[in-house]
Amino acid sequence: MIGRETIRRAPDALQQRHMCNFEARADREQAQLVASLGRVAAMLDADAIDSSPVLDTGALRDVS
Repeated sequence: MIGRETIRRAPDALQQRHMCNFEARADREQAQLVASLGRVAAMLDADAIDSSPVLDTGALRDVS
């Protein structure tokens, strides 16, 4: 079962590690991080960016 052993030894997904680290922080620090990231997103006009292709769990495809 080489595949299962490889999966067992594989590092956690970056997002999963981020969530564990984020949840370990105090509520006040979490709020500060969320507010800071919101400000960065606003500075980058991120509300005008369609992030759905990045957040989609399916295969990437050309939708045009």
